[in-house]
Amino acid sequence: MQKVLGNTEGLKNNIIAALEQLYECRVPPWQLISPEILVKMAEITIWVNREVNIFLDRKGNVQSVSIGDSSTVTLPDLPGRRGSGRLSGVRCIHTHPGGNPQLSGIDLIAEP
Repeated sequence: MQKVLGNTEGLKNNIIAALEQLYECRVPPWQLISPEILVKMAEITIWVNREVNIFLDRKGNVQSVSIGDSSTVTLPDLPGRRGSGRLSGVRCIHTHPGGNPQLSGIDLIAEP
């Protein structure tokens, strides 16, 4: 099982296990995200009032799972990036506690 990154301090074991289970999820290559992952990420966000972040590769495999605080989540560096001027083929999906759909400044400038 791959490790959950970010601010895991104070999380109960069942929350960490739920985050780790996200690594086992797959998204069909033609979908941006699967309903299964969306529901799991939303549930965890509601339970702990923290942002949850995943990175998906082009094949729909979860490459990274991170948890932040109530307003931000750290985006880890991923290996295999081909260069800053090229598309990475990685999708970054994260939640906002409280359901605020507005993108923050960090959201707009973040790149994996």
